Amino acid sequence: MKSLIILSAGHSTTESGAVFGNFKEADENIEIVKLCAEILDKQKVPYRVVPFELNLAETIKWINERYKHINDGLAIEVHKNAGGGKGIETFYFPGNIVSKDIAEKINQAIVQETGLENRGVKPDVLTRFGKLGFIRQPNVWSVLTEAGFIDTDDMKVPREKFASGIAKGIMQIFGLEYLLPKANKNDKIEKIKSLAEQIIKICEG
Repeated sequence: MKSLIILSAGHSTTESGAVFGNFKEADENIEIVKLCAEILDKQKVPYRVVPFELNLAETIKWINERYKHINDGLAIEVHKNAGGGKGIETFYFPGNIVSKDIAEKINQAIVQETGLENRGVKPDVLTRFGKLGFIRQPNVWSVLTEAGFIDTDDMKVPREKFASGIAKGIMQIFGLEYLLPKANKNDKIEKIKSLAEQIIKICEG
């Protein structure tokens, strides 16, 4: 499988998805995808982002027009769950060991990064639809993750945590080392200044 990542935000700018209070699922999905793309960019992992205005059918068409074979890349679609539950779950193509392994790595990485409950990985036949278009129709490997519930305390977890979880799962799938960001020189100087000030205060006291 080529290490090309295709990131898709569930729903679109014209479809809100689940709504709870001031939270709209589509908005949350888009922000998580943007943050994940920033991380992948820093990690030097090649990726493409599906245009946010596309609906499901258009998203699948967009992917399939560009990528023709199963090993051309990995597509991941981000959603938010609803219904009062808690935790992370990720769906895969039923009966396929590779698809399940991909889902498990993504799911576990998000759980570890967010600290949320692990609801496990599941074949798409267990969804209320009986199957998921994003799992069945793209030419490439694809999984769909439900990154927490929009109507519970799951929303207290920063979006950055979900994004970094997805990115770290991707890195694990391809056996890539996740590089920690290098400290900024200005940050180091500020830390030294702060430490010096603390020492002076202790001495003066």
